[in-house]
Amino acid sequence: MTNNFRAPKIEDTRFMKADKISEERAERIKILKREINSKNTEPTHRGRLKTLLAKIMNWEDTLADIFYSTKFQDKLYAEIKSKCRIFRKNTSDSSAVFMTLNCWNYKNNKTDWIAVDDLLSFDPKTPLNTLRRKLEKLDDIAAFISFEVKYDIRVGAFLPHFHILILGAMESDVEQVFDMSADTFMLNRNTFKIDETKHDPLIYRKEFKLKPIKIDAVLNDGKNLRGYICKFRTYQRAYMQQILKLKQRDGAQRPIPHIHNMHLLYLDKMTRGKVFSTYDPQKMMKYITKQKIDSDSCGYLDTDEMCLSGVKSNIWYENNTSLKAALNYLGYDKFKSKKQKRIVKYLKKNKACFVLQPTAFGKSCIYQTVALSQKGLCVVIEPTKSLMQDQVDKLNAHIKNIAITINSDKTGAENEEALKALSVGKYKFIFISPEKTFDDNLIKVLKSLDVSLIVIDEAHCVEHWGYDFRPQYDNLDKFLQKFSSAKRIAMTATADEFTQTKILTLLQTGGVGFKSFIGNLSRDNISYKVVEKKADGFNQLKKYLSPCVKNGEVIKTALVYCNVRDRVNLLCDELNKVGISAHKFHSHVKNKNKVQHIFMNEPAIVVATNAFGMGIDKPDVELVIHFEPSKSLELYYQESGRAGRDGRKCCAILMCCDRDFKYLFPKTEKEEQRVKKMKKYVNLPDYKRVGFMLESIS
Repeated sequence: MTNNFRAPKIEDTRFMKADKISEERAERIKILKREINSKNTEPTHRGRLKTLLAKIMNWEDTLADIFYSTKFQDKLYAEIKSKCRIFRKNTSDSSAVFMTLNCWNYKNNKTDWIAVDDLLSFDPKTPLNTLRRKLEKLDDIAAFISFEVKYDIRVGAFLPHFHILILGAMESDVEQVFDMSADTFMLNRNTFKIDETKHDPLIYRKEFKLKPIKIDAVLNDGKNLRGYICKFRTYQRAYMQQILKLKQRDGAQRPIPHIHNMHLLYLDKMTRGKVFSTYDPQKMMKYITKQKIDSDSCGYLDTDEMCLSGVKSNIWYENNTSLKAALNYLGYDKFKSKKQKRIVKYLKKNKACFVLQPTAFGKSCIYQTVALSQKGLCVVIEPTKSLMQDQVDKLNAHIKNIAITINSDKTGAENEEALKALSVGKYKFIFISPEKTFDDNLIKVLKSLDVSLIVIDEAHCVEHWGYDFRPQYDNLDKFLQKFSSAKRIAMTATADEFTQTKILTLLQTGGVGFKSFIGNLSRDNISYKVVEKKADGFNQLKKYLSPCVKNGEVIKTALVYCNVRDRVNLLCDELNKVGISAHKFHSHVKNKNKVQHIFMNEPAIVVATNAFGMGIDKPDVELVIHFEPSKSLELYYQESGRAGRDGRKCCAILMCCDRDFKYLFPKTEKEEQRVKKMKKYVNLPDYKRVGFMLESIS
């Protein structure tokens, strides 16, 4: 069979000439092959290297390939130039501040040096969140944040650091927020031992100064700045940053193949959101979103890049793009799995589907990718406000002002303003509760728009939360009938036979055909335990939570679920009294957004009803405790599935005793059957429980 594949033409970018790109690309391939063919290479590592080599040889998009990363740098720099141009036009001060900061530990501000073999497990998310919290102390600013790791031949480790360009802040204000003596990228000779026999140069602490620059320096292709903001180098030169004072060595030097290839593997796992991000508080964004961008001011940007930069976000409503581009906008290089890709492609071509897949499968990415790849508005029906806000925040973090929620937490004026913006096609996604599907004002606006996709997220609630609790779930078919031309998708991580029947009946409203995608719901990284509650159970709870707290500070994230608000309040108060810092969350808590922000951005213990956590993707939850049994195995699986979304080992503990089942109060025959299954699960031997649960929920 003839292979018709033709390698793309390598052309100059503003960062590298074509011949240098070819030379660097060939060198990376050569060094990968050298370690692959080495007898000393461990088999698992050899497999990783072969996979990466195949990607590069097949010209797949990966930051480990210099061909792709240089083009990616061009796009990033074009985005920076676009925003800087608008900033200069709309402010009297056209200066900015640039600085380089090390990746500090979020607890004690100590530098993180990454051992070579630990590089692949390092995630820049935690230090980036710390950096953003510092930037929040500066008013009305925008910032461009670039992340990189660089290998230091003297300490034998990778040094992770950020380069930051800040618009709209005075140099003195930045100095006050950032303790330059603690946060600057430098090595301390008091803690770094020099081996004189190897003739290593001495390293001295040198005072670091912020670098004020003019915006024109950015717009006029200043080489130094663009090199710092958009950098994907894999080799270590013989000198470090300017703030380090050391003896010059001859020429440039690459690390040995193992170190060089570890860096390539690390670049391969990086996404746009991990290597480059923007920080734009609302006031600063007004300078940008109010401007009309013409062809002269756009410069390098094409239509997709205009959308990406948030300059004209309402273009998303009318725009459609490729699935690959949509994935990139969401911060992904590729689909998480072949199953995920298959579902997306099916819904792209067909009218409806039902997705029953385990937590952490990436269900949100499915509907978001489809929505971005077609014209019109995506309406997402969610059961809880916390889940709506979580989804809105994540989408807006990738693409400015692309999503909004309309709910009772907002004032009437705020919702009215949101409806007005929605009516002119400003947003691509709107998140609402089932109750809002009967709001006449909202329906009127939606009818004037092109609603192209309707998503029923956490679809098990159609059955579990219908009837007298939230009867609007029973009437979603009327909403679907009003938008019969829209595609529709229902998604959940758990649905027994009763629930699936209800969901599929809803999807077929109007005689629509559909396909079900049902996966293996097993979560092997979660250790499920059932313990008998002794007395009131509080002493046991303290014991289980104790590994999450050290010296009075929460160091690991844990969730404690209760069935009713009163018990949430009681447990949370008692935990705080004994020195275990905990936050409460239920429908009557006033500071819900604050609690959710804390939970998503730092280690926290949250005591909550099932109004919290459903579908919220925090990867590092290590422990989920149910202080009493859920009303069904479906709900228990869903709630315990908040744990271990990063794939690491974690634990789900169910505390219960006979009296707990007396307070579940099933109201229908179906609910009574579910409670019986829950009770059977508790009484089964350990080795039978998980199998029984998986059989019951699917």
